[in-house]
Amino acid sequence: MKNVLICEDHPVVGLGIKYLLESNFPKLNVYLCNDYEQALHYYSTVPIYMLILDLNVPGGNSIKMLETFLYKQQQSRILVFSAYDEKVYALPCLKAGAKGYISKHSAQEEVLLAVKTVFNNEKYLSPQMRQVSIDKLLHQAEEMHDNPLENLSDREKEVLHYLVKGYGPADIGRQLNLHISTISTVKNRVFNKLGVNSIVSLIETMRVLQGTPPVAV
Repeated sequence: MKNVLICEDHPVVGLGIKYLLESNFPKLNVYLCNDYEQALHYYSTVPIYMLILDLNVPGGNSIKMLETFLYKQQQSRILVFSAYDEKVYALPCLKAGAKGYISKHSAQEEVLLAVKTVFNNEKYLSPQMRQVSIDKLLHQAEEMHDNPLENLSDREKEVLHYLVKGYGPADIGRQLNLHISTISTVKNRVFNKLGVNSIVSLIETMRVLQGTPPVAV
C-alpha cells in the first residue's frame, strides 16, 4: 500500500481530505499531520508516495519546504493544496518541484482529479491556471519570430543554404572563404536554433517551414 501524507493545520480541512482519499482510494495509507516538523518526521521515517501540502503551516510557510521534502525523498510527489492565489503561487511551486497546485476553494471532483493526476506522475493545474499559462506562452511567442528561420543571422543563412544542397564544411569554407572550424561553429548554431541534429532532419525542417526546397540566399 502506498503512503499519502496530508500536512494541514486546520483539523476539519485535513480530516475532510483524509476522508475523501480513503473513500475513493481504499488501498492507501493516509497519514495526517498539522505542522512542518511533523511532516519532516514522517519523511524521515516513512516512505511517502505523495504529500498533500498546505503552504501555510506552522514552522514552514514557505515554498522552500518543497525542496527539503524532495531532498529527503526525491521520488515523492507533492500536491500543493492552498488558499493562496494560484496565479501567484502555482508556477513557482511547480518550479520548486511540486507536481500540482490546487486551490482550497476547488470542488471535490477537482480535488480528486488533481490527486489522480499527480498519482500518475503528471503535473496538475486548474483549468483557469492552464489558460493563464497558455496565454503567457502565446504572449511570449508573439515577442519572438514565428518562423525560426528569421532568427538566423545572414552568415547562418549562407551556411544553411549550402548545407541543404549537400555541401560539407570544407566545401562551404571554400565557397565562403572561411576556415572549416568557423563553418562547423556556424553549422552547430544553425542546428541548435532550428532544433535539429542531422542534415536529414534539417532538410525536413526546411521543407515544413518553407513548403518548398530552400531557395538560394
